[in-house]
Amino acid sequence: MKTFLRILLLFVIGLHAHSVPQNILFIGNSYFYYNDSLHNHVRRMLEEAYPEKTFTFKSSTISAARLHHHNFDHLLNHKNLGVKEKYDLIIMQAGSFEFSNSEFKNKYIETVKEFSSKAKNADIKTALYMFHDYLPYERRYRENNLEEVIATHRQAAMETGSLLLPIALAFEKAYAKRSDIKLHHPDGSHPALKGHYLAAYTIFAYLTNSTPVGLKYNYLNQLSDEDILFLQNIAWETYSQQNN
Repeated sequence: MKTFLRILLLFVIGLHAHSVPQNILFIGNSYFYYNDSLHNHVRRMLEEAYPEKTFTFKSSTISAARLHHHNFDHLLNHKNLGVKEKYDLIIMQAGSFEFSNSEFKNKYIETVKEFSSKAKNADIKTALYMFHDYLPYERRYRENNLEEVIATHRQAAMETGSLLLPIALAFEKAYAKRSDIKLHHPDGSHPALKGHYLAAYTIFAYLTNSTPVGLKYNYLNQLSDEDILFLQNIAWETYSQQNN
């Protein structure tokens, strides 16, 4: 009986590991490329969790870009970025100011529909990165901005069948539990390293359907063990609550 259970467990783990995307393209702006780039942190976490797998991550970013500024047709062809095999997943990020008015918001939704349709035709899945809100002292902060960010991302994800990565919700949860945690860069807009760690842990949870708690990766030993565990738990709580 024990042997059977051990074989069954290995079979389930094998199925789970097989489902983890290995070739991923990130499309966004400076919210991605700060702190040695978000895609690098996600990749290193996955490499720790799945040492038997080979991960190829690429990131295409344009400073202050809105989503439609990217040449998606060019990026969709993996060979244009020196990748040997087609992408399993494309993670798309809007400009942080892209929901400031209805014209910008509608353009974003139209762009997500267009890009997602092209990706689907190429048998590539898509995900939407729901970015964090500004801090109140940032000049573009508006009281209803977070609600617009959440609602618009949910609408775009629902209409395109894209995976929604609710980083904004993870940030809010973390600040509610520890107001002293520094997730933002001092400019009140961009993510600090801890903010990128929280985002990376959240993405890890959604890509693997498993908890990031226990991962040892610590970029240049910049984070304390306490902060790492806190951020890992916040990411998993966010995932668990959104997937009940």
